[in-house]
Amino acid sequence: MRQTSLHISIVFGLLMLFAFGGCASATHTEQAPRRYPAGVAQGETLQIQVVVDARRVVLTNSTGTVFGPSVLWLNQWYSVAIDGLTIGETISIPIGRFIDEHGQQMRGGGFFATESPERIILAELRTDRGMLGMPVVDPNTTSR
Repeated sequence: MRQTSLHISIVFGLLMLFAFGGCASATHTEQAPRRYPAGVAQGETLQIQVVVDARRVVLTNSTGTVFGPSVLWLNQWYSVAIDGLTIGETISIPIGRFIDEHGQQMRGGGFFATESPERIILAELRTDRGMLGMPVVDPNTTSR
């Protein structure tokens, strides 16, 4: 009986170790970190609203333009590469996929978040046409 109790304690301890180990901030390995192209001036502002919440960024291409492979930039610091954006297409990107030039993930929110999510105030799309702005909509922000 005593040995069974010991085994249960060991298994429980290992499970807790794995569970809390997943809470650590990790670098994202799927994408190469990139530095914001500060020398590229922003051109036009697109009619593509970027809707943000604590866990994801959603954008819908309501323009009449197809965009090929591009890089989506948030706050001139975090980026994610996208395959493209066709007319009328909606894409949803988890906040954790956005990384900075050092490979650190953008801080999102949610129920288990230990810190407040970073507020997104600027969104830009780096395309073969240059750097293009997009309006950011945060439904959780109220005007004062």
